[in-house]
Amino acid sequence: MSHSITLTKETKQALIRQIQHHYEATHDLEVGELAASFTLDFILEEIAPIIYNQAIDDAHAYAIEKLDDLFELQKRTR
Repeated sequence: MSHSITLTKETKQALIRQIQHHYEATHDLEVGELAASFTLDFILEEIAPIIYNQAIDDAHAYAIEKLDDLFELQKRTR
């Protein structure tokens, strides 16, 4: 099951400008809006889901750890 990330027009434009700024600042390379847009699309389609899934795994592990702490406290009060 694949879900795409939907961005507002304003957010997408801001991210495109950030990509352009990044290439100019780090590589001294001017990147046009179209190329930056394709880069953003690639990131959203290929990279973002991996990062998202890792964040979900991390949040799940954190929640399990806190639940374990809670159950440990419960055991101590019995």
